[in-house]
Amino acid sequence: MKGLLCDSNRLPRYLHWCVLSTPEIQKCGDMAVAFSRQTLRPEIQCVSAESPQHCMERIQAGQIDAVTLRGEDIYTAGKAYGLVPAAGEQYAPEDRSNSYFVVAVVKRNSSAAFSLSELRGKRSCHSALGSPAGWDIPVGALVRRGFIQPRDCDVLTAVSEFFSASCVPVNNPGHYPSSLCALCVGDEQGRHKCVGNSQERYFGYSGAFRCLAENAGDVAFVKHTTVFDNTDGHNSEPWAAELRSEDYELLCPNGARAEVFQFKDCNLAQMPAHAVMVRPDTNIFAVYGLLDKAQGLFGDDHNKNGFKMFDSSDYHGQDLLFKDATIRAEPVRERTTYLEWLGPDYVAALEGMLAQQCSRAGRSVQ
Repeated sequence: MKGLLCDSNRLPRYLHWCVLSTPEIQKCGDMAVAFSRQTLRPEIQCVSAESPQHCMERIQAGQIDAVTLRGEDIYTAGKAYGLVPAAGEQYAPEDRSNSYFVVAVVKRNSSAAFSLSELRGKRSCHSALGSPAGWDIPVGALVRRGFIQPRDCDVLTAVSEFFSASCVPVNNPGHYPSSLCALCVGDEQGRHKCVGNSQERYFGYSGAFRCLAENAGDVAFVKHTTVFDNTDGHNSEPWAAELRSEDYELLCPNGARAEVFQFKDCNLAQMPAHAVMVRPDTNIFAVYGLLDKAQGLFGDDHNKNGFKMFDSSDYHGQDLLFKDATIRAEPVRERTTYLEWLGPDYVAALEGMLAQQCSRAGRSVQ
């Protein structure tokens, strides 16, 4: 591998990078110039596409070489277009928005304990319709395991019939099974009930946990960090001030329960990092080698070399080319396929969700 990176004659001359917006074109152009000034090879050339799927099509056709994609798009790129990961993004361990596990939290209660397979008829708390940890992964996992069985792709109705009542905040609660809003409380005056924003007190991950803490629900689907963010004095709001993390447990896929700090061994899925996807015949060592050399020069947001790889603020955008939360690009190592990159639990939950979405009726973006 080292010889491959050092031998410039064996590197492709250009790496055509797929971009999806005007700000991304601008950042990519600056990246190409910055890399060129440092004589980094292969040279970056920026090519526009209309959507992530359009990028995938053009990469498969050999017109473009690389694009950075998120979890669901990585799945599509691998399954439908045969693309493979060449490099990935790494986020800080304490980064709670980009690197997390999806968990099912319950109160510790020996007299009325139940397991993941006994959720039917229970009351559920979700951060919002379409949120990864609050809806997509939990519902997908329950569908995949056969607990929830939608008819005619109607996931919303299936979930409303599976749980006795829920709070699933949404942008337009009017066109919605009523039981999915039954546990929601709105604001202090009882207005804006079930709306998909902070006017609903049970909106968001902390809101879903509050729904559980206040005994409105029996289970909350949240990030593994949500319990810690709202217990043991970490949240001074009146509803959370006296809560203790030891009073809560996690429901595990194997039917057991676990302590909230055992989230690595008891979760519904780990959210995958974004990855740079390429054709299988692309030299992935050349792709990662380029990014690795580049991040030594441009990876630090405070570098003096004229370009910031992992910062989009100069372009009035967010997450352009790479997520702004990225601290470094990392090699794929043994995770050389889309399935290995995403992980079996995430893939299973995603397939559970996608299998029921003939018209994407069961998932709308917040």
